[in-house]
Order: sequence, then structure tokens, then C-alpha cells
Amino acid sequence: MSGGSRRVEDNIMKFAAAVVGALLIGAAPASAQNSIGDAVLGLWNGVADAPVQIVNGRIYGGTIEATVRNLDGVGASLGAGDQISAFRISRNGQFLEFPADLDPSRAAFNRWVNDNAGAILALLFPASVSESVTGRDAAQTYAQQFLLTTALDTTAVRRGNAMVRGTAAGLLEFEQIDTPGQTGHAWQGLYRLEGIHMAIQGRVTQQHENVGMLQQTTTRSFSVGADYHPSIEIEAPLPVRVGVNARYGVLYAHGDTLDFGSFDLGGGVWSSVQKDFDKVRIAGAGMLQASKSLVPTGLVAHEMRMLADAVNDRGVAWDAAYGVVGGYALTSRTSLNGKFLHTVPLGSPAVEDRPAPWLVIGGVSYLVGGHTPVDVGYKLSRARGLDAHSVFVQGHFGF
Repeated sequence: MSGGSRRVEDNIMKFAAAVVGALLIGAAPASAQNSIGDAVLGLWNGVADAPVQIVNGRIYGGTIEATVRNLDGVGASLGAGDQISAFRISRNGQFLEFPADLDPSRAAFNRWVNDNAGAILALLFPASVSESVTGRDAAQTYAQQFLLTTALDTTAVRRGNAMVRGTAAGLLEFEQIDTPGQTGHAWQGLYRLEGIHMAIQGRVTQQHENVGMLQQTTTRSFSVGADYHPSIEIEAPLPVRVGVNARYGVLYAHGDTLDFGSFDLGGGVWSSVQKDFDKVRIAGAGMLQASKSLVPTGLVAHEMRMLADAVNDRGVAWDAAYGVVGGYALTSRTSLNGKFLHTVPLGSPAVEDRPAPWLVIGGVSYLVGGHTPVDVGYKLSRARGLDAHSVFVQGHFGF
């Protein structure tokens, strides 16, 4: 690798570290302003200091029905003297209800929330924190992006007499996301530093919830992560790559109702194989990964620590992902490419609580200047309740 390329990669790594630090610094004070009770009042759409506040809306996909008696006259937060006359949280036929008839005080509500933290977590974040706040599970999204941009990074265009595979790549993608009761969009990018077997990913998402209701709420989430993916290549009888990967990421969500975030860790093994014909390239890849989300209790308010503890107590999540790619060279510079990927949840958390997303991609590759492939295309993603459409551009740059 040239000295110029090394300096570029060093600068990118420093920039990524600065972004992670900024997210962590910003997360602490924002999270400290929130509690489950304040999140409920974020759904209130009536007079700010009304003596009785009745809410019915959604927080991260969980439906909240509640009645609050505003005894302290401050309607924006749930005060120590306020009373919760009714509270019910539900999702997909499952629900949890606060026994307000026994004691409607704020203190009793806090105790009930602490005692039922695991059940509340299952209703707010049944699959993962990332899926509820961004519409996509971070581990599953990473698995698919890794297969697309690294394991299956292939094109049927040629450089001279050889098929092209770039040594570093930049990806920019815009995505429209629709899930039940939510709609939103996301920008995501990736830069792969193949000289040191690393990649940096970033994603910014804006989700609108309670669409069509009097009090629409918005959540903006930011995530950044890096992975390390060394591999070896075996030439016979077909080119096969076998490797391992490890990743680390940070997610922070700021919403009208509730702020939350997590650290995401993961790792696994992967392999890919490809076969070249005269004008056609076919490739396949698979990946097995384990992932875990953590929420440092020191970064959240006291009333949210029970939810952080519940996230931390969750077991390791396992996923298997596989994909295939086909490319046809129309000319020496242009090819048509099609891709299919599927991710299947394994083990804990309960498989039925986690989606099994699949996606299809159609795109065109063009060899710019005779040596730099650039891909543009369309991607359709589907999962349980998820319908996402995106357009992307990906450039391969050989250093």
C-alpha cells in the first residue's frame, strides 16, 4: 500500500473515532432527561398543564394507553406528586398493565416499572434496541452489508483480460422505510479499507411514529461502527475465501418520547466462492455471527437503569446469513448485476421475536477510466412488517 493511501486510511480512522466520541458525549445528558413516565407524557397532545392527561399512542412500536392526574401542575413531566390512574403497554397481542387501583402514586408506578423491566423491554424492544429505534436490527443489517460489500464484492466488468474486484470501496445509500405505524428514511455509508482488512459504517435514520394521529412523534438515530475481517484465499478448484470478522458499534436515538442507545459487539466466521465464465460471474457467500448489545448504566438516568440492566441481561443473539450474486458483462466496461441475501435468526433471544430479513438488488456496473468500477442500483428489503426501498452508489478504488 502506498504512503498516500495509508495517510487517507489513518485520517478516516481518526474521523470515525471522533464521531464515536461525539455520540458518547452527547448521549449522556440527553438520556438523563428521560424516564418511562416522561415518555408517556410525550404522547400527550392536549393543553400542556391539563389536570388530567389521557394518552393513546406508540413508543418504539409498543402501544401505550395511560391516564395521568397532573397534581403538580407541570404537564411536561411526571412529578413525584402526580398519579397514574391507568397504564397499559401492549404489542402483538401481549400486554402489561399497572395495577393503579391498588396505589396510583408515582412511587408505586416506579416500583412496578422496576419489577417488570424485563417484560417492558420485551414489549418496547422485542428483537433488539436497534430494530425498534431504527426499523432495522443492527446485527442483521451488518451481516447483509458485510456480504454485499466484502464477501460478495464482485462485478462482471473487466480490466484488461481480467475480471475486476476492487481493493477498497465507498458506499452511499438512501433508504425509505415503512413498518406498521411508522415511516421514515435513512442515509447510510460505508468505506472499506481492504489494505488493513477493516470497514467503517455509519447510518442516520429518522422515524415518524403515530402517523395520522394528533400527536405524531419523531425519533432520530445515529450509529457508527467498524469491523475487522481478515481472510485467506484458496485457489483450487474454485477461488474460495474463508475469514473471520469482529465488529464494534455505537447506537444513539433521540426521540420526542424517549432517548436511548447501546453499544453493539459481534463476531463470526464467513466464506465466499465465485466462478467466472466468458461474460458471467456467479458468486455465493455465507456468514455465521454472534452479537450482543450493552447499555452502560452510568450513561442513563436512574429511572432508566432498570431498562439498561434488562438489555444487558439478554443473551447472545445468533444469525446465519447467505447470499448469491450474478453478473453479466454487456461490454468490456458495463455489466448487469443481481443479488439476493437472506438472514435467519438462530437461538436466543427467542427466534420468533426476531425478523428474518431478505433483500434483492438490481444494479449496473461501469468501469470508469478503464480501471475504477462504479455500481449504481436499487434495493428492495422485506422482513416481518418491514418494507424498505433504497437506491445506492458504490465505487471501487484500487490503491
